[in-house]
Amino acid sequence: VVCLGSFVIHMDVLGLQYSFGVLFKALLDDPSMSERSSHAGSASVGVISTALMLGFSVFTGPLVTRHGGRTVSACGAVMVAAGLYLASFAQSVTMLYMTYSLIAGLGFSLLWAPCVMVVSLWFERRRTLAVGLAVAGSGIGTLVLAQVCESLVASYGWRGALQVLSVATGVLNM
Repeated sequence: VVCLGSFVIHMDVLGLQYSFGVLFKALLDDPSMSERSSHAGSASVGVISTALMLGFSVFTGPLVTRHGGRTVSACGAVMVAAGLYLASFAQSVTMLYMTYSLIAGLGFSLLWAPCVMVVSLWFERRRTLAVGLAVAGSGIGTLVLAQVCESLVASYGWRGALQVLSVATGVLNM
């Protein structure tokens, strides 16, 4: 159960992070954005989110030790869901920096780091197998969520896709 939970969170978190490119073209083509964004400006939204996820993980470890993996992960799920949902209403790249990059990026860290820690703490025997199975979710998530994101963007636009993904993230990770 611990491996399965970690697998699902890895699938969701890293699948969403690595699928940002699917949203990239839709962001560039959206006339409702008040700032006509450059390619670098829009692309850096996803890059900053990933950097915050990885960089903030240093601080997530002590939070897990103090408050427990469930509490930290639940806070992360709320932050990611809120960040994605709020990003769907952004009218500028600056707002995407605040919502998708900052709020969701820090939330991704609070979700991702406990998954690795909890699996390695839970299993003594066959620890490497357990961690390997859990982390395999990132590869599956990248394959699956890229297709899901593409389909959602085609059906609902990038704003609707972010709203659906925010609800799915909240449901899957709580």
